[in-house]
Amino acid sequence: MAEIVAKNGLALKTPGLEETEEEALMRIQVSIAFQLAYHLGMRAGEAEAVRRDWFLEDEHDGIIKCVIRSREDQDFKPKNKKERRVPVPRKVYDYLMEVGGETYLLSGTPTDRHNTINRELSRVMRGWGWARRQCSHELRKCRCCYWTAQIGLENAHWFAGHSSYEVTTRHYAGQLHYPEPLRINHDLDVLKK
Repeated sequence: MAEIVAKNGLALKTPGLEETEEEALMRIQVSIAFQLAYHLGMRAGEAEAVRRDWFLEDEHDGIIKCVIRSREDQDFKPKNKKERRVPVPRKVYDYLMEVGGETYLLSGTPTDRHNTINRELSRVMRGWGWARRQCSHELRKCRCCYWTAQIGLENAHWFAGHSSYEVTTRHYAGQLHYPEPLRINHDLDVLKK
């Protein structure tokens, strides 16, 4: 699996770091959580529940989308109970399908998936200088700010699944302050220091 991670360049590994197999697997899990929160703007509960069958290629435009909606058979309901289809960059989709679990993208029990997002991802991000309590939510905020700037408030509101434009405007659009020296390169979809 380490070869897959290195090939895709999305697993957030510190160059030269020696790690056990368990650490490598956790790093991949944290990377998956990062991709879901940052690239898809997922809430923690959505990232915990996301499964392979949530992704589909739109037959009209060929864009891969993640369909976030109520799923009775999977005991999942999004926060505002509305369906939304979030576009997924091809490189991110390929990575998630390559290293994600067989059913759920994050592996383990619901508690394991919750801890990966709320503890392990936050621990890694705090090591990068993020001081916020809910680091995964800060990644969601990054994506919402990006959507607002690039494709407008209406689309950002829709992709984020907010209950109103006011929520997107008040709490997300333009509200992000990156810690120094972290910069996110949106064009290349990679993390840079």
